[in-house]
Amino acid sequence: MSDATEGTDGPPPSPVPVVPGSVHRVVVGTRDDRGRGTGALGRRSLRLPNALPGETIDARLFHIGRTVAEARVESVVTPSPDRVADACYHGAVCPGCGLRTTAAAARRAFLRDRVVKALEAEGLAHVPVLPTAAAPEEDGWRHKAYLTARRTKRGIFLGLYEEHSHRLLGIEGCPAHAAPVERALSAVRQALRRVDPPIYDERSREGWLRYVTVRASHADASTLVTLVTAGRSFAPERAVADEIRRLDKHVTGIVVNLHEGVGNAPFGSKFVPIAGNPFLMEAAGPFTVRVSAGSFFQVNPVVGGRLHDAVAAAARAAPPGPAADLYGGVGCTALRLAADGRAVTLVE
Repeated sequence: MSDATEGTDGPPPSPVPVVPGSVHRVVVGTRDDRGRGTGALGRRSLRLPNALPGETIDARLFHIGRTVAEARVESVVTPSPDRVADACYHGAVCPGCGLRTTAAAARRAFLRDRVVKALEAEGLAHVPVLPTAAAPEEDGWRHKAYLTARRTKRGIFLGLYEEHSHRLLGIEGCPAHAAPVERALSAVRQALRRVDPPIYDERSREGWLRYVTVRASHADASTLVTLVTAGRSFAPERAVADEIRRLDKHVTGIVVNLHEGVGNAPFGSKFVPIAGNPFLMEAAGPFTVRVSAGSFFQVNPVVGGRLHDAVAAAARAAPPGPAADLYGGVGCTALRLAADGRAVTLVE
């Protein structure tokens, strides 16, 4: 193990090659914009998820670039007072949540600081930024999941890509997912094992199923499953849909998205309903909105509702006149503004 710290007593440690799998002791400096701890490893900068500023960490490298190295926390030598235990057993490797090892107050301060810096970069340092409001729930808030499908020696696997890799990581039981999302994903996994459809291979560009996305309604816990496919016909696609709905009665619709491109775009342009309703009904404050498979809607509906409330309150105090709702999604903010009598142009 090498030691990247300076000023220590005694002989220098034995050099350790900077190669994937090697362990190096580092002192974490600051965080980057994604919440990862930063440090230095020789002439390379180091990115270290789940590491907090000021900590001394034994870091195991997993990616070496020309100027940047990526590592995981092997052990915490000197912890930050803001460090908390991560209750998620996927946390050490999952790229989905980067701040679960940080205490809530420090986490919220970091998020506020990101907004401040973003405004400063645009010449808006004078704009006041309130403290970050806490979400009502630490877990179970995420009402959407998007997973990649792959065939392995053990069968069909759904997961997230590891950073800087095409290796898939399983996240079964993800605590961030709302319960209906996890229930539907369990049904999808079982259905795929039983029907055994052809799975897309990104190297040969052959196969049928590329991704699976599940969205759950916060209003009634119903779920919508979208099967993102390579666009080739697959006769048993209805068998997959029927099996999913048999296993989970809360799945009210199955949609196929035809994605024939070779890039990493999440969806192709064509959505084809194959069973049930191709949309969910979702609550947006006093309104009910229809959310279809390709629509943008906040993955945390409760916090999204609070954002819309805050925009509506600010608009009531603003001078009269038209408003523009940019990146407006299904129109939740525009609905609030229009209900108060303001003309709104929504752009999505």
